[in-house]
Amino acid sequence: MQDIAMISLELLINSQEAGASKISFLYQVDETDITMRIADNGRGMDAETIKKVVSPFYTSRKTRSIGLGIPFFKQSVEQCEGTFRIESEPGKGCTLLGKWPKDHWDSPPIGNLGETIMLTIQRNPKTEVEFTYTTPNDSYTFNSKTLEGLIAPLNLDQPEILAWIEQEINQSLKPNKGEHYEES
Repeated sequence: MQDIAMISLELLINSQEAGASKISFLYQVDETDITMRIADNGRGMDAETIKKVVSPFYTSRKTRSIGLGIPFFKQSVEQCEGTFRIESEPGKGCTLLGKWPKDHWDSPPIGNLGETIMLTIQRNPKTEVEFTYTTPNDSYTFNSKTLEGLIAPLNLDQPEILAWIEQEINQSLKPNKGEHYEES
C-alpha cells in the first residue's frame, strides 16, 4: 500500500510540471476523515483533459507514456469509499481534493511528509511550497518562500538546508501524529 507522502509527491511534481510558481498542500485530520488538498497556480486543465487525467494511460509528460499521480490518488480515495475531486480551468491552476474515512482499514498511513516537501523543493527551489498540517488540536505551516527570506543569501537547494527542511517538518508533525503518522 502506498502512503500519503508517496501519493502526494507525484501530484506535487505534476504541479511543478504544469508551471506552478506556488503550490499549497494541506493535510488535515479530523475526528472522522483524513483530507489532502493540493492546489497550484499552474496552467490548469480544460474539461476534456480533466476527464482524461484520471486514467493511468494518459499523460502530458514526455518522459514516460503513463500518468500515475492522479489515478493512484483517485484509486486510493475511492477504495476507501472516500471523496475525490478535481477543479481546474485553463490558466487558473488546479486543485485536487481527496478525503479518506479515517477508520477505513484501507486508509493509507501518512508516510514521510518532510521528505516529500524536501524533494519537491529540491526539484525546483523557485516553486513556493506551502504545507499545512492540521489536527483537531493543532496546526503547523511551513512555507518555502518564508524560509528563503530568513536564510538569504543561502539557497534552499543546499544539502544542509534540504536536510533541515525534512527534519523540521517531521519533528513538527510528531506531537500531532495520531495513528496515521509513520516514522521512516
